[in-house]
Amino acid sequence: MNTQDIKGNTPLMALLLHPQVRLRMSVAWGLYDAGTDCTLENTDGETAYDIAKANSGFNDDEFLLVLLTDAIEAQIHENEQIASSK
Repeated sequence: MNTQDIKGNTPLMALLLHPQVRLRMSVAWGLYDAGTDCTLENTDGETAYDIAKANSGFNDDEFLLVLLTDAIEAQIHENEQIASSK
């Protein structure tokens, strides 16, 4: 599920890159619900959120909000870990 290809894209990222992503959102939700790590970055430093946001064929605001929330929560957790290690 979190396996990355040579460009660092997970299956979810590859799906979100597709120009007809709107037709595949049930798969995207399934990957998310199955536990895909949405905070992973590809070799360009992009997360699933970045890829979805940049894709003009993407139009699921609810999914975008979920990805953004995950990214924010991960950053908060990372900051807490850094603060507690000092």
